[in-house]
Amino acid sequence: MPTRPNKRKPRKDTPVATTTPTLIPEHVNSENALTFYVSSAEIFVTVYDFRLRIGEILKVGEGKLVIKDLVTLYMSPQHALALTAILANRIRNYEEQYGKIPRLEAPGQEVS
Repeated sequence: MPTRPNKRKPRKDTPVATTTPTLIPEHVNSENALTFYVSSAEIFVTVYDFRLRIGEILKVGEGKLVIKDLVTLYMSPQHALALTAILANRIRNYEEQYGKIPRLEAPGQEVS
């Protein structure tokens, strides 16, 4: 027996599924791209942006913490929020796979 095509129109109050296309990033290396190991991060906030000063601790002691500043990143509050969510998700996945990351309290640095 032949089937009839469904010609019913959706009701106006019925939600219609929509999808946002997922964009796959393509990374292109810059000739000036740098890679750093960092052991220090300071965050400064204004109403307009977040600033992350990233560095490497060179020396601890004698009442002093010597940090070599490597790079300062500026980003919008929206980007900072997105980065926070992504980083929290990655940390959660890491801890599920490898176990809880112990907190380290470094002299002269606030960890919260």
